[in-house]
Amino acid sequence: DATKLPVRLGVALLKDLEGKIVIDLPIQGRLDDPEFKVGRVVGRVLLNLLTKAAASPFSLLGSMFGGGGEELAYQEFAPGSSALQAAEAGKLATMIKALQNRPALTLALEGSYDPAADSHALKRVKLADQVRRTIWEEKRRTNPNIPPPDQLVISPEEEAATLKAMFDQKFPPGTEFGTPLPPAPTVVKPPPPPAGFFERLVWSLTGRDKREQAAAQAENDRLAAQHRQAVAQALQAGRPADEIIGRLAEAVEVGPADLEALAAARAQRVRDHFITQGALAADRFFLAKAADPARAGQGPRVFLSLQ
Repeated sequence: DATKLPVRLGVALLKDLEGKIVIDLPIQGRLDDPEFKVGRVVGRVLLNLLTKAAASPFSLLGSMFGGGGEELAYQEFAPGSSALQAAEAGKLATMIKALQNRPALTLALEGSYDPAADSHALKRVKLADQVRRTIWEEKRRTNPNIPPPDQLVISPEEEAATLKAMFDQKFPPGTEFGTPLPPAPTVVKPPPPPAGFFERLVWSLTGRDKREQAAAQAENDRLAAQHRQAVAQALQAGRPADEIIGRLAEAVEVGPADLEALAAARAQRVRDHFITQGALAADRFFLAKAADPARAGQGPRVFLSLQ
């Protein structure tokens, strides 16, 4: 009742495995001095510790268990991923040590996401899953006993061929975003017969008209074969790989539910790590959802809150 500071949290932060609060408090003075009052000094120290617990609880933990400040209060993730980052391992280790030595502490875990970066990355993650599933289904037609999609080994050539086939189906060659095709050749026409009657007669009797038509047809056949070869080469080459992936990924739908699921998966991953790697009781961790929707979009992170 003597303070509005978070006494329960402060006590949980300070109480060790034996339930004791041990504070290293060097003092000096004469015990027979009437002005020498230890209680006042201890009270001031406790008040300062409670103030720090309220303002910077993670800094207080960091100072006791391996270093670190308020950056212990969150875990960073790569866009589109719920995998723990190697660069964040030190923070997790410090928190595990702190929680092992402060059994009264519990932790709320709140997942978050970056709307732009995570959406961009999730589109590519979903596209990669579609490619893998497509290859798996094709192979399963001839081998029903192949391993599940997540265990399937896919070569770069298989992946590239599947992406190209998906792209050509989504954006047919010759359309606005599809593979550009060479224009059809101009049809060669035989020259017209002469205007005069006598000249036309000679043209016909000598077979000139048929020779001109045959020559025109031969040229048209040559141009058509050349065009077919150019079309085949264009289809084989296709669009650049990065453009194929970019356009297909942009066509993948990622909505708020996908981002919320990613945030929840991140929080669950951190919780599982504390339980398995720290051998900590599961009931000391609970998953929290942001009360303010704007907080849910505060970057690809998991926020930790001491209770």
